[in-house]
Formats: sequence, structure tokens, C-alpha cells
Amino acid sequence: MEPFDANAVVFHHLIDLPNSDCVFCSTVETSTGHSRLFLIFRERQRIYLRNGIRDTWDELRDAAQYACIRERFNQAIEEKNVPCFSA
Repeated sequence: MEPFDANAVVFHHLIDLPNSDCVFCSTVETSTGHSRLFLIFRERQRIYLRNGIRDTWDELRDAAQYACIRERFNQAIEEKNVPCFSA
């Protein structure tokens, strides 16, 4: 997995997928301008990051990155400042 700065991730769009118990998230890493795609599973407490080079979804295993992304996700949901769609 390519390293990234979890503290610089800003959520731009959320697509709730209730049948899969996950949310597809479009983000931007402000420090580099790179787009990042995440799948955040609610009940299973897992987060996956899209790896476009390998065409895979890689699980975030770093505890600090996981906590930071989960916190920013929860904040975006609570503040309702990110467009959220349901599929």
C-alpha cells in the first residue's frame, strides 16, 4: 500500500451502501492533492483503501491511520457537511 497522510484526508463524497453495510468514500489528501477512495464497513469495523496500481482494496492495518480515518468519517457524518448519497 502506498503511504499516505491520514491527517490530511478530507472527505468529499459519501455513498451509503446499506445492503453491504459499508460506505464508499471519495477523499482528497490535502498535502499532496491525491484522490483516495475508501470503503468503510460499519459493523465489521474495517476500512479499505483503493490501490489503483494493483487494482485491489487494501485493508488499513495501521492503528493510527485507522483511528484517524474513522474519526474524520464520523465527524463528516455528524456535521453533515459532506454530500451523502444512498444506493
